[in-house]
Amino acid sequence: MNIVSVSSKQITDVYLLALSVHHKVKFATFDSKIPYDSVDRGKEHLELIAA
Repeated sequence: MNIVSVSSKQITDVYLLALSVHHKVKFATFDSKIPYDSVDRGKEHLELIAA
């Protein structure tokens, strides 16, 4: 996990994504700007919902 480049506005999203990875579930969101590469296996646990 590399949270150095995560802004204070994104820290909650990254935390929730990390929880999703830990619990082996998907994190569904409308926000396409979540830095999923800040979390190991973040991309495979992120589900973007089309608005």
